Amino acid sequence: MPLSSEYGGRAYLGVTSELPLEAIVKHFGIEGDEGSFSIGVPRRRAPSTVSKSSSWKMNSGLEVGLPLDNHLKALWNKMKLIRPAIQNLPNEMSGMIQCVGQFKSHRDPFTLSSGHYATAAAYGLTTDFDFYFDDDFGHEEIGKSYWDW
Repeated sequence: MPLSSEYGGRAYLGVTSELPLEAIVKHFGIEGDEGSFSIGVPRRRAPSTVSKSSSWKMNSGLEVGLPLDNHLKALWNKMKLIRPAIQNLPNEMSGMIQCVGQFKSHRDPFTLSSGHYATAAAYGLTTDFDFYFDDDFGHEEIGKSYWDW
């Protein structure tokens, strides 16, 4: 059995700021990938409101669906080109490694090399995981916490 059974995996470096997107682009010297946006623009999911912050993204560049381990390895390789800029983010900017995984069941295995956490720490970045499960845990009971199911 494979160590990780996620599908729909993806990973990216995300930088947020209350500065305009142009300030983040200037700091890195490169445009952000798809999904980047500036403060004050209409929100995609709620067009009647505007973004309260800017978001700059660097995607792994791999096809969605490969294991997160693959996405992170590719992302570290892309990030090498702007390593000093990442490690020296101004106080007005906040960076994070964002990982997303889709699983058929909440019982599916997931493993990630500890080297990824060490690499994120070397860059001075936090790591966030968003996991989604097709079975929606499959046994929710209203009024009970998930750890009591």
